[in-house]
Amino acid sequence: MTLSKYISYFKNMEGGAKGERDLSAFLEDAYESGCMIHHYNELITKEITIENIKTAEEMEARAMLTYCIRSDRFVEGSACEYAENGTFLALLVRLKEHEGDGE
Repeated sequence: MTLSKYISYFKNMEGGAKGERDLSAFLEDAYESGCMIHHYNELITKEITIENIKTAEEMEARAMLTYCIRSDRFVEGSACEYAENGTFLALLVRLKEHEGDGE
């Protein structure tokens, strides 16, 4: 997954969005990565929290990521919030873990 390169970016945020260009690049790369899924609302079965992300199956984690990214189109600034509160980091870490399951 090409998005795993953003793990260090989100780890280094320290509670505040730094480098809006990097966040914009992440959002752009997410759309182009093939990781996002069209029917994401159907696959989310629990609230998007750090604890729930840690146990999410791959497709649900992808659905959660899609939801968080797409929500910025409807609620301006939500991507910054997901970046600052650790949601994007948790999702990328979880997806990287699933990537390792297939090896």
